[in-house]
Amino acid sequence: MKKILSCMLIIWILVGCVQPLEVNAAENVIEVEMEMYSTSGTPVYSTDNVFTNVAFLLERFTLVKVTGITTTGFYRVDIGGTYYIPGAFLVAQVSAPLTEKEVMLEAVEDYAEAYAMLLEQSQQSIANFGLKDMTGDGIPELFSGNGKEIYTYYDGRAVMMYYGVYEDTFYQSPKDNALLGKYTWNGQDVWEVFYVDKSLLPWGQFRCFSTLAAPYLDKAVQISYPYVNDEATRAGLKTILKNMMGIK
Repeated sequence: MKKILSCMLIIWILVGCVQPLEVNAAENVIEVEMEMYSTSGTPVYSTDNVFTNVAFLLERFTLVKVTGITTTGFYRVDIGGTYYIPGAFLVAQVSAPLTEKEVMLEAVEDYAEAYAMLLEQSQQSIANFGLKDMTGDGIPELFSGNGKEIYTYYDGRAVMMYYGVYEDTFYQSPKDNALLGKYTWNGQDVWEVFYVDKSLLPWGQFRCFSTLAAPYLDKAVQISYPYVNDEATRAGLKTILKNMMGIK
């Protein structure tokens, strides 16, 4: 993931690249002349002290005239007057917007990292697993091979969407991409039809709304668990997810 350079790193880079005009000893400012861009929600201060009140905020990608760099890690700027901006909030150039493919690649890296961590921590309970997007949001859910757990990705981590007492055999129905589960209780097969409930958790939970699965069984496909939870598979999750999502 792209990160804003730290304040001091930016200062040293700029000091090395920009020829100082002079050092103002009274203000402890290295005099420079250059233009930079603001980042998201850039605070502007009347002094080079973050414990004072913010004078105003700049919108992202605002071009700013920099007149000096303080020893306290601020840029002195000219914005209709003299103000100060913490070093981490200005960048030398604006990055080009990510392409759709770059956005998807970043997302896949996040999914792979989160699922790999979950699988590594759950080696005792998840021996093998399957991946299938059952919510239609483009994120493949992770189904544990024991038929009791389903996970999805949310906010940088793998989160549980379902936990069952019985070992379910899950099916994907083409009718509304419905998720079906079947387990055996007292010698009888019990079917469940699930929906995604987001009333309690922002990523949602699979909840049963019917045991009448007949309308959904036509052309329903059983969800398989082809992946072994081992080090090699966890290391290759990014490639697996890219192939699933059709990213070349």
